[in-house]
Amino acid sequence: MSSSFKTRSASNSGDLPPVPLGPVRQALIPAAACITTPDSFANPRQLIRVSSVPVIIHLLHSLKSAGIERTVVTLGHAADQIAEEVRKHSFGKMMVEFVWCETLAWKRGHASNILAARSMFPKLDEPFLLVMSDHIFDQQLLHRLAHCQLAPGDALVLIDDSRTMVEWASPGGAHCQAHCKNGHCGAIVKVTKGAGDRVSLIAKKLTGFDAIDAGAYVVRPRELFDALKQLLTESIYCTLCEALNLMASQGRLRYATVDELDWFGSQTVASLPTPIYSSAVDPAWRQLALEMLRTTSPHLKALPALPTPGPEDAADASAASSSSTALSPLTPHGSFGRRLDLGGRGSSGDLSSDGVSSPELSMPLYELGSTIGSGGTSIVVQGRAGRSTGGPLGSQSPATSRRVQRGLAVKVIHKGAAEALGDVEHSVMWEVHVLQQLHHQNIVRVMDVIEVVDATYIIMERVDGPELTEYLLSFPECRLALDKARVIFCHVLSALRHAHRNGFLHCDVKPDNVRLNKACDHAVLTDWGYARTPGMRPETYMCGTPAYASPEQLTGYSPDSVTGRRMLCAATDVWSLGVTFFVMVCGHLPFYSDDHETLVRLVLSTRYQVADCVCREDAELIQSMLQLAPQDRASIDELCALPFLVATNALEPPESPRSPRLGPLGMSPIGSWSLEGRVEMGAAGLQCAECVDGPEDTSVAWHERRPLLRKALWMLLYSSLCAMAVWAHLSAENHVTIQYEAEAAI
Repeated sequence: MSSSFKTRSASNSGDLPPVPLGPVRQALIPAAACITTPDSFANPRQLIRVSSVPVIIHLLHSLKSAGIERTVVTLGHAADQIAEEVRKHSFGKMMVEFVWCETLAWKRGHASNILAARSMFPKLDEPFLLVMSDHIFDQQLLHRLAHCQLAPGDALVLIDDSRTMVEWASPGGAHCQAHCKNGHCGAIVKVTKGAGDRVSLIAKKLTGFDAIDAGAYVVRPRELFDALKQLLTESIYCTLCEALNLMASQGRLRYATVDELDWFGSQTVASLPTPIYSSAVDPAWRQLALEMLRTTSPHLKALPALPTPGPEDAADASAASSSSTALSPLTPHGSFGRRLDLGGRGSSGDLSSDGVSSPELSMPLYELGSTIGSGGTSIVVQGRAGRSTGGPLGSQSPATSRRVQRGLAVKVIHKGAAEALGDVEHSVMWEVHVLQQLHHQNIVRVMDVIEVVDATYIIMERVDGPELTEYLLSFPECRLALDKARVIFCHVLSALRHAHRNGFLHCDVKPDNVRLNKACDHAVLTDWGYARTPGMRPETYMCGTPAYASPEQLTGYSPDSVTGRRMLCAATDVWSLGVTFFVMVCGHLPFYSDDHETLVRLVLSTRYQVADCVCREDAELIQSMLQLAPQDRASIDELCALPFLVATNALEPPESPRSPRLGPLGMSPIGSWSLEGRVEMGAAGLQCAECVDGPEDTSVAWHERRPLLRKALWMLLYSSLCAMAVWAHLSAENHVTIQYEAEAAI
């Protein structure tokens, strides 16, 4: 055994002495995400799915040779296909178990891929070997890890500290020259060594480091799952790297080096089936990786002589892209059309020596077309699904499949273009998380998320029509007919009702985030990156368009609460929806100023002028939404019940009711008054339904008055405390005055 696989002695560390674990008997392979690569890094026209089957089979055979008795594999993309192929192989006495991940997980290091298997490791103190499913290892490496020595509570990470690999990953090295693009792509996990064999730091964005993470670990379930759980209490997004860094900060992460043994990372594995690959990958690595795979999958054919990618490939890609703005064909021409024949199914019927057929090693997953729009760190291009089977799209409903056939929109986020990579990555994860929970015809749908070395691709349904802002500008007065405006309003209203009932607020409703179909009779609410959950404190509205922000977003203040601070609630979206509807029917903003302070004063004054062409019903609708106090605004359900909106037949049928979310002090964040029963609009605004003559339901009235009574009690308590403080202050002054006069008299 190499000395690099031994922990420090107790005399050097002051810790408990290393305890021989005995051979590690169990392992985990998180394989929920598919291995994906673009057909060209210079100008991608296809996203190619690389089959994980040969790699997983190789890892399973290596784990069997290392003495592992039980291996758990988490599956997501192409789960049935991978499980079927793995079951065709024999791994001796080693038992292989599968866990199907229900949620979308596009990266192996994400917490969801690992936590999905938590119930499979009930013995929390029994360590297991965790191996990344897009890595290839010399079998001796995994054997050494399975027989390492580890102190109680510690974890172990396999690293490569060779000078060649450190220079390759350093600024100016081959990897950074190929992918970082004056930024930081964050594709490589780097390690800084500490005292002895301790890890000081392990992260993606390290400027100074001693080694890179090789993708294999020895951990105990208790320590790993507790670290992930702690991170998930702070954010919905975390990775294995962050959990390991938390252990390193506590002095519980050790390292072992690969020495001279071979291992290959995700970039090399993803490059195997493509003739044009990243210039950061050494061609010799690809050949060695394939030879290693063939030890367990002998049916894989040898790689043909492939040209090293160079400037001519980028030039060819640029020329091909500029010559046509249409979608690239399913089988691209020229150098992009060459695909390796690695014994794929349907090619020549090649079988391995044991009679097991091999799956196709690569297949088109998505086609990329012309640019639709662009932003600071991302672009949106047209797209469509390729011929890949068994992927995330294969399990969609018929309605979803029809959407895919109509086309896709692919949001490409370039990692190296953003200095604040962590913020961008967390923002992407949050938006995807929100849209995973929302399934509605008026909400844009995320179909898939693909991550490659230098970019993240968010695959969404494509809505072919214009944005609402663009559609409004096509009219001379920049406003819509009332019937058309009501239909679009109802579509956005239905989307918000669905989101609110699922626990999310959009917080950025505006015409720019409403996209129409070609006929401009169907609206979809997009851009959920600023979505929040009810109960969060409002932040200063620094993103988006402040002219559409609610008063509590602009100021963080609300007159509804005793303290003046208001938590976000459904009324926040109601205000923005009211401003959006005002723009649709009037052709201009109700409140506008280039100066932020002036804009805030205009919003707080709630003074605006409705166009003469707006009918009385729509004017009342606008006023019911543009109320200064959130509690005074109409609720989403009240808006959906308005007869003239129901008559449009544009509202979705109501969903099953959910328990209401309570705001501060138990008050409902949704307004408690109704638009039904309004008889007139006077100087004081719309009249509350409780004030309309008629029989009163005392139980309902009491329920509606409870928040007001509770608020009154808090105000009374606050006033009493203030009065007591003033009385105590005056009493103290009076006592001092009397004492002074008495002393003067003496």
